[in-house]
Amino acid sequence: RGASTTTKNVKSSKQTNSYVLVEFGLEMLHISLKKKKSDGLEGFLDPLVPFLVDAMKGNFLKVNMLSVRCFAIMWHQKLELESLRKFTDGIASEIFAILHKYATTEISRKDNHYLLVKSSFKSVVVLIRHVDYYTVNENQLKTLLLYIEQDLTIANDKDTISFVLLKAI
Repeated sequence: RGASTTTKNVKSSKQTNSYVLVEFGLEMLHISLKKKKSDGLEGFLDPLVPFLVDAMKGNFLKVNMLSVRCFAIMWHQKLELESLRKFTDGIASEIFAILHKYATTEISRKDNHYLLVKSSFKSVVVLIRHVDYYTVNENQLKTLLLYIEQDLTIANDKDTISFVLLKAI
């Protein structure tokens, strides 16, 4: 009751919450790709690929996950995008960097990075199965086999992607 109220000026920037708009846009793109509403829109999707690459390298977890999922759907639908073909090596390298950084034996469903790791593994499966212009190099193959071995020896749940990944290899 007699306490004085003071207002604090909060420093803000135009970029403060811009990731929320990016996240919303990626969710809309993901939904439309998932529902195969991209027929005839390859010309509009092609310029978005560099943006998706930048989003995958960003600092926001959900933005990273959504961009990885969008790439997986694009590869699965075998979209003929010139920029997707051009950036595939870099995209694959970034996905393997994500796996190297976050795919540990301690990750659990409760971890914030669990969905990002799971999406990355699924995108590697799609990359191996459906992208004929990309081949996994020897170091990447060794890394995948190491992750599969760790997952099979440590994992207690039946929701493991290791068998699908092993079958794809």
